[in-house]
Amino acid sequence: MPKKKEPKVPVNVIVFPEPEEYTCCLCGKTFKDWGNNPSPLNNDPNARCCDECNYTKVIPARMEEIARNFGKEHNI
Repeated sequence: MPKKKEPKVPVNVIVFPEPEEYTCCLCGKTFKDWGNNPSPLNNDPNARCCDECNYTKVIPARMEEIARNFGKEHNI
């Protein structure tokens, strides 16, 4: 009896689970997505923020932090 062939699965395929439902740690809205890391506004490793807060709050805060650190390093 011939051996049954197993289906070939490409090695480079990553299967992600469905995203969970989260509550944004910054605005409180519920979203079903992967969310974003809210650091430096919230340093809890389990916290997630929505895309809107990421664009309007987190990224600007990171840019301010970069500018502040750049100024310290270069005596500006």
